[in-house]
Amino acid sequence: MAKTTESLNLSFLLEHERQMILSVLQKDEKLRKREEKRIRKLKNELLELKRAGRRSSADQHECAICLRALGLILQRGNVCTICHRRICNFCTATPPGSNCKCTVCAKTAELKVVTGEWFLEKRSKRFQHASTTSSDVVKQSILSSPPGETKSEFVSTQTSINQDIHTHNIQKHKLVKDTHPKILLICALQTSINSMMSVYSETGDYGNVRVSGEILLNISYSYKTGALNVLIRECRCLATGDDRRQRTDAYVKTYLLPDKSRQSKRKTSIKSNTTNPVFNENLRYVVSHSQLETRTLQVSVWHHDRFGHNSFLGETELTFDSWEFDTQIEEWFALQPRNESYGDSVMHYKGELTVVLKYIPAERNISLPLDQVQVKKGFLKGKKKTITLPKGGMVELLVKEAKSLTAVKGGSCDPFVKGYLLPDDKKSTKHKTAVVKRAVNPRWNHTFTYCGLQHSDLDSVCLELTVWDREPLASNVFLGGVRLGAGTGLSYGKEVDWNDAYGEEQRLWQRMIDNPEVPQECTLMLRSSMAKRKT
Repeated sequence: MAKTTESLNLSFLLEHERQMILSVLQKDEKLRKREEKRIRKLKNELLELKRAGRRSSADQHECAICLRALGLILQRGNVCTICHRRICNFCTATPPGSNCKCTVCAKTAELKVVTGEWFLEKRSKRFQHASTTSSDVVKQSILSSPPGETKSEFVSTQTSINQDIHTHNIQKHKLVKDTHPKILLICALQTSINSMMSVYSETGDYGNVRVSGEILLNISYSYKTGALNVLIRECRCLATGDDRRQRTDAYVKTYLLPDKSRQSKRKTSIKSNTTNPVFNENLRYVVSHSQLETRTLQVSVWHHDRFGHNSFLGETELTFDSWEFDTQIEEWFALQPRNESYGDSVMHYKGELTVVLKYIPAERNISLPLDQVQVKKGFLKGKKKTITLPKGGMVELLVKEAKSLTAVKGGSCDPFVKGYLLPDDKKSTKHKTAVVKRAVNPRWNHTFTYCGLQHSDLDSVCLELTVWDREPLASNVFLGGVRLGAGTGLSYGKEVDWNDAYGEEQRLWQRMIDNPEVPQECTLMLRSSMAKRKT
């Protein structure tokens, strides 16, 4: 199957036959995208159910999902045969008995059936090298080899675009190759500073201005160029940005969420001293329409303060999961106040991370071969075959794989996983996997090892794992993360905001503690933000 991506010789087809095949392939693509959209909605529903039960505790006198009180004799509820949690009758998806399931486990089983996940897993194992579908091969073959003089305008345009991209890549490669290493370092540092300043600009004044007014947007998508065009027409009846000077110097800023990096940021020019600014400026994003269906366009209006923080004047957000890409939108949108809990409110499915966790108690943790301990390469020189570990137990984490990562830059990404054992976020506990090139379903099978942990430490520490998209000359892009811990909100008696594991994160950590030396495998849904969760 390694040769599946090679082009087929379809020059024998006539023009009307080619057009007919292309129309069938386009319908097939629409059906596939519609099915992917349905699966995303189902996974979002499952995520909502799991979030609803995230505050459950080990108390057997309340429902583990809705926290409804349970009786000692009557209305004791039922025990789910899969997760073994006690639940009330309202959260029981099947009649009581041997096959009793809670709503979360029932939804998970239903999701695996209706999405065909079992089939996709079998297919991926059997055809590991088939990264391109047969329909895409046929479509690409037709577009790349038009018959004689009957080339369509679309094919000519596509060929021209491909040639321009190829020429640009050659020039870019030559520039990087011929550039002095010091200049490359300066460019990287400058990019990082710009990215940091971009994040800092989000810390403007949000509550000083009462939001009012509307913004007129014209939004269209071009299949020919593969670009989303956001035309900022004008605003009207904006709030006053500077009360002291009684003026508003407005500009518009956009992000294509979930990407909040510098690469996703677009801005208009500043219109001085007017609450009804006219921009007529086009902000452009190059993104495939299949990726655009999973994105949210955030449009915010700001007052520019030359000597202080910029003031937030309002925002609006547009989703594209049900938008017809052949149509064009032009309408007024009311500006809304900033949602302070944005990181928690974004419930879009961000992908999954599969890990295996194991705790080795102190009495069993004597010594291990060097090849099982993650250390610096230089540390191994001249060492014996075994090394005595620090006193205490040890936590081993195997980062297996991730699925359905969000490719914020286009159709793919270069992901890796980074881990810290909080509260120590220094280099001593920092571990990273290798970078997997061009993959949204990467597999690492990389082990992180954390030594010197007493049993009493396990309630006060937290294992934070974050997934990133590697950027060679810019800041890496955050794709999601998880936190594994007791979820007590405390660390050695002090209140902290990072010990906030919930749901499967919390249950996996507890299973590790209750079953020492037994590997515990779990697939966790990635968080869209690592900010403190609101209770």
